[in-house]
Amino acid sequence: AVLHVLNVVCAKEGVRGVAATHSATIPLLEFPCSTRYSLRGDSIAYNQEIVKFVREQKVKNVLLAAAWNGYISSTSTQLEKDRFNSCLTETIDALHKAGAKVFIMEDVPKQKFNVPRMLAVAVRFGKDPSKLGLPVMDERLRTAWINKTFDRFAGASVVLLDPASILTDQSGICRAEMDGKALYFDQQHLTIFGEMQLQPMFDQMIRQEIVPRSKTEILQAKAL
Repeated sequence: AVLHVLNVVCAKEGVRGVAATHSATIPLLEFPCSTRYSLRGDSIAYNQEIVKFVREQKVKNVLLAAAWNGYISSTSTQLEKDRFNSCLTETIDALHKAGAKVFIMEDVPKQKFNVPRMLAVAVRFGKDPSKLGLPVMDERLRTAWINKTFDRFAGASVVLLDPASILTDQSGICRAEMDGKALYFDQQHLTIFGEMQLQPMFDQMIRQEIVPRSKTEILQAKAL
């Protein structure tokens, strides 16, 4: 989730934000979500309503964010990859036809351990918690297929945001903590403190891509 940091950035820049969230629902048209965390199997109808809202309310900027690799990856079948490509294309086309510019936030790095627990263990045994984290090359390998897919759409009307680059230090480690505080509350979900580390990325998005055009609405369609 990045709702807290987006709220901070939008409020600071005077940009209205509307969040559209739905449990275990990837923000793509016609993409069925049927995990145990999905609600009532209504993901397809829900996403259709979001695009309708964008069109009717004349939303000019839409941010799509999800734990993408939890729905599709390099190990998925070709049929699943083809379906994802088709749904992504349909979603971007529909948002463009509705008059919206599209922003896609790539995956937040997924750590290989429960961060608070591992940090506590490190401190207890006198280890340096700043050394804990995921090699960025491992994260790039994990998300290689989905990011390559996103790259095909990148351009003036589709802007990609890369949180991994923000959370990676000079040694090439996607950090699990900063200043003695956990960036995650489990293995993959950012704490509020972790979210705030992404503020420079969203500051740039708002100031360079949105505010210069007009101080208008930005809709965040995200999956938990």
